[in-house]
Amino acid sequence: MRSDPSPNEHPDRAAGVLLALGLRPRQLALMVLVEGGVLGTVGGLAGIALALPGVLYLQQQGIDYGEMMLSASPVTDVAMDTVMRGQLNLPKMLVVAGIAAIMAVVASLWPARLTTRLEIVESLRHT
Repeated sequence: MRSDPSPNEHPDRAAGVLLALGLRPRQLALMVLVEGGVLGTVGGLAGIALALPGVLYLQQQGIDYGEMMLSASPVTDVAMDTVMRGQLNLPKMLVVAGIAAIMAVVASLWPARLTTRLEIVESLRHT
């Protein structure tokens, strides 16, 4: 017997098997919430990892928009640097990753609630 669900297998079937094996509905709901939290955390950290090279590049090189400002209408008496640079703010990035994890858990509340209402026999019928 395979333990990994195939892409065509209905998610209710896996939940029904777990319920038939003795898992309580509350435990199954907690499992869904934890899975959502883990996915949100991994997604947030992956987002930081993917954004980091771009931020570091912008911190070093920046974007020079001086030519664009010269071709636009002239602005006088404004002290501005014409090179926009990135700033690496790791605490803010971690807060955003935490928000992503919280949002994933909140988004998992509805599926978790639905798993508590599953009937074992009905969920095992899904093929």
